[in-house]
Amino acid sequence: REEEYSLISYLSRVQYGFKNKYLVTGSIRVDGSSRFGTNNKYGYFPSISAAWKINQEDFLIDSKTISDLKLRASYGVTGNFEIGNYTWQGLLGSTNYGSNIGLSPVIPRNENLTWEKTYSTNIGLNLGLFNNKISLELDYYNSNTKDLLLELPVSSTSGYSSSLQNIGEVNNKGYEINLGVRNQENEFKWDLG
Repeated sequence: REEEYSLISYLSRVQYGFKNKYLVTGSIRVDGSSRFGTNNKYGYFPSISAAWKINQEDFLIDSKTISDLKLRASYGVTGNFEIGNYTWQGLLGSTNYGSNIGLSPVIPRNENLTWEKTYSTNIGLNLGLFNNKISLELDYYNSNTKDLLLELPVSSTSGYSSSLQNIGEVNNKGYEINLGVRNQENEFKWDLG
C-alpha cells in the first residue's frame, strides 16, 4: 500500500539587540498539512523570547565574581500533525460477507480535525561565577497541550470502533536546575555537571 502526504511551512523571524544587554526575538511559523481537511489545513505558531544580560550593566560589568548573569523568558506555540495520512477523509476497508468480499467503512470522516497545539512558557536564569568556572542554570517551564489528537472509542452501533478526535488536554510543568564546575590547570581540564 502506497501513501503520501504533503507539508508546507513558512517562517518569519525578527531579532533585536540593544547594547548587547537587551535581546528580543519574535517568530511566526505557518504550517499546512494534507493530513487535515480544507477548513483546518493550516496552523499558526507564534513565539517570542527576551533576555536581559544583567552582567553587562554598569553596576556589574567590572565584577570579578559574577562573569555571567542573564534573565530569560520565552513563550511559544508548536503544532503536532502526527496522524494517519488520510484519516480526516474516512477510510474503507475490505470485509467478508459470507463468501463475498466487499468494502465497509473503517474510519469515519472528520473534517473538523485540527492541529494539536502546545503552548509553552519558560522563565530562566543563567549565573556564571569566577570567569564561568562555576555555572548555574535555573528554569521554570509550563507546557499546556490542547486539542490532543486521540482515538476516541465510539458505540459499535455506529459501525466503527473508534473515531479520531481533538479531545483532551495535558499539562507538563516543573523546574530544572543545572549546576556545573569546570577548571583548567595547564593542559589538564575537567568538567563536572
